[in-house]
Amino acid sequence: MTVWENFGRQNDVPESDKQYQGTFSVAMDVLTKFGMPVKTGVTAGGPLANVDIKHMDALTAIKVSILETFASTKERNMTEVAVDADGYVCCYGVGASSAKLTDQ
Repeated sequence: MTVWENFGRQNDVPESDKQYQGTFSVAMDVLTKFGMPVKTGVTAGGPLANVDIKHMDALTAIKVSILETFASTKERNMTEVAVDADGYVCCYGVGASSAKLTDQ
């Protein structure tokens, strides 16, 4: 078989990719890699399995990862990543709760 006949088969996955120990969320992996403290249990974003992200900057990778989750779920819930007053990364569902503002 030629290289192209084997291209994309499971046995062609580099050994380094088989040993992936991340969260399967590019957004969370980027934040962790840059030392951003993430609250326990917080997760957002998808794995970007079929996207070439090697030349993507960190912010774009986070945005595309979160957008992937939005586009691939039936609920279509957009997530916003923010940092709370204690410096921890949190994820909020856009429109999931009220701001509890009144006109008074």
